[in-house]
Amino acid sequence: VGSSKSHDFVAVGRKQDVNNLLGDASRLFGRKVKSFYGEKDLSRKSVLSFVSDGKEVNMGLMRLAYSVIDSRTEIPREEILAYLEESCLA
Repeated sequence: VGSSKSHDFVAVGRKQDVNNLLGDASRLFGRKVKSFYGEKDLSRKSVLSFVSDGKEVNMGLMRLAYSVIDSRTEIPREEILAYLEESCLA
């Protein structure tokens, strides 16, 4: 596991282990993330709500997003992290 930015992490594993890796990561994230929020935040599923330029803006809770890529990709190696980041934000 390595960090590509302050809040993004990359895990590299064998293809046959990906389901276990993602399942473990999801369960751990689900347990740990709750400690960062109060009951009110968890029930409304946001931590901050305000009006800007007449529009309501809600800042949501942290989320776990992942993208899986196999070794047969045609994406150049130096572009893989940017590609994975973009696919998780979609």
